[in-house]
Amino acid sequence: MGRSSHICFFLAVVAVIVVSGCAHNNPSDAVILQTSSNINLPDSATLTPTSEDYLPQNPTVRDYVKYALLHNSKLKSAFEEWKAALMKIPQVKALPDPKFTYAYYIKKVETRVGPQEQRFALSQTFPWLSKLMLAGDVAAAEALAKKARYESIKWDIVAKVKKTFFDYVYLLNAIGITQSNLEFLRHLEMAIQTKYASSTAAYASLLRLQTEMGRLEDRIKSLKDLLGPTKAELNSLLNRAVEAPLPVPQNVQWPGTIRLTEKEALKKLEKQNPELKILEAQIEKAKKSLELSKKKFYPDLTVSLTTIDTNEARNPSVEDSGKDPFILGFSVNVPIWWKKYEAAIHEAHLKLQATQNAYENKKLALKASLKKALFNWNDAERKIDLYENGLIPKANQAFQVSLKNYETGEGSYTDVIDIERMLLEFQLNLEEAKVNRAKWLAEIERILGEQIVTEWTLNNNKREK
Repeated sequence: MGRSSHICFFLAVVAVIVVSGCAHNNPSDAVILQTSSNINLPDSATLTPTSEDYLPQNPTVRDYVKYALLHNSKLKSAFEEWKAALMKIPQVKALPDPKFTYAYYIKKVETRVGPQEQRFALSQTFPWLSKLMLAGDVAAAEALAKKARYESIKWDIVAKVKKTFFDYVYLLNAIGITQSNLEFLRHLEMAIQTKYASSTAAYASLLRLQTEMGRLEDRIKSLKDLLGPTKAELNSLLNRAVEAPLPVPQNVQWPGTIRLTEKEALKKLEKQNPELKILEAQIEKAKKSLELSKKKFYPDLTVSLTTIDTNEARNPSVEDSGKDPFILGFSVNVPIWWKKYEAAIHEAHLKLQATQNAYENKKLALKASLKKALFNWNDAERKIDLYENGLIPKANQAFQVSLKNYETGEGSYTDVIDIERMLLEFQLNLEEAKVNRAKWLAEIERILGEQIVTEWTLNNNKREK
């Protein structure tokens, strides 16, 4: 094999490898960079301990949400899956690796121009037009589905953090309110004991009061026991140890009103719900997969370049003695197994129909959930107004009147206990309505995939009776 032949073949090898390696890289990189620019969660490698990585001394619900979005392991996992899906795009859009073939002739092949000792060949397969592009589209749609899944998990975590936080607030407020009522009954017990000692009150009166106190003590114990699991659930969402201490909220921020009609909310749901976005991306993936399966009927082209190492002929005067031949070849695969390809098309078509049906089913279910959430939010809003401006003020007046009548001897202590019990239930119902209102708002925002209330008001949580 001559020196010039070696150089020519080497240059051909380098050219094919460079062309194959660079093909389709730039578009995929652009897609990755463009898609990554919308990422809300920072790369896990950049999460180094800073002052912002720790909860403040008196964290608000938004502090808890921010902390959870930075540290929740499930959200980080979804983010990494999204990045991994993006890395799939350049893989499927690239050409197959070129093939290098070497053959050594155990017995030399004698030819007119000289004996042939070995053969070198380089081949590259080029898939049918648009096959690689469609494969990239399938991978891109899968990446969009992963992105939508990341957004869905993000809003799910936001809703769970808010709901658990307000459950925590409710337990603390309920404990405070109940303890306040228990303290009042203890003072009343001392007064009845004094009257019982002077034979002006019956022993049954004292027993009934102590029974009521026992009921409140049991309620307080149940509420305190529930604090542990609630704090553990909140810590797990924050990716902290379940036993980690949580500060007692001092100035709780409560969300403002929803300035959104049901019709507007339903439009937003169809446009931006993350779960629907997942299915939309999966529908697009199924469509591209169907198109790709139809391309299996078309052959792929393989181009090859072969050279044979030829020594000098026995007769040096022979023309082209020792000259290495170069052979340019073309080959195609023959897709003759049509039943297999038709089955693949049918499979892709069925998957597309299944995904479209799943989308319609999910859309209807989400609309029903949204309507229910809006109703419950409005119901909680109505109850808050009822208790704050109606029942509790009237119950307070009735309590003051019954207490004054008892002190003057015009009323019975049983009236005081009955009204006290009613007032306690009204106060607890008010706290529950406020918490439910905040929790249903979190659920509405989860369904819509958008924060729809930005105004928050402070509540000092004064537990006065």
